Amino acid sequence: MGRLALIGPDRVDEYRDLLQAAYAKNVELGVHFKASDASREDVLAHLRENIAYGITGLDGALISTVSLRMPWGPNPGHLGLPHIGWLATDPAHSGQGLGRELLDALVEQVLAGLLHAPAVSLGTAQDHPWLGAYYQRLGFEPVGSADLGLGHITDFYIRPIDPASYAGWRARHADLLKGLTS
Repeated sequence: MGRLALIGPDRVDEYRDLLQAAYAKNVELGVHFKASDASREDVLAHLRENIAYGITGLDGALISTVSLRMPWGPNPGHLGLPHIGWLATDPAHSGQGLGRELLDALVEQVLAGLLHAPAVSLGTAQDHPWLGAYYQRLGFEPVGSADLGLGHITDFYIRPIDPASYAGWRARHADLLKGLTS
């Protein structure tokens, strides 16, 4: 998993191009995510306010990326955990398992290895035809839904990282989870 690399603001244009290419299929499906049409300024702010990692090809070009929103940052997830932000793979490289490789590396190297996080969360559009099932195959468990005013219902998922600390987190945050519909 040595291919995980930090993505900084110096790669904003390459990052934005990859996001727009990867999210184009969602637009065709009528599912809108902010990454679909984020301006250069939006993407630059996202890179400055969050942590983004990527996998590059042999030529050094960015082919898959994931961003991580921190609970203490300006755009935290809704569950008080590190939260997966924008996940994207270049359509020319889809079906190669890069999303799984990237998320597994993020969990092992960053979330477990550096942050000692109990779990990681993410949210996706309930009406997206395959993302919910995809995330469940990657070890994410559905925990509920909410209308965040984004034009779709958001389904929330959690991927436990450390079973003991995750059990403690769930016990301490039971009220937060009750606020979601199931």
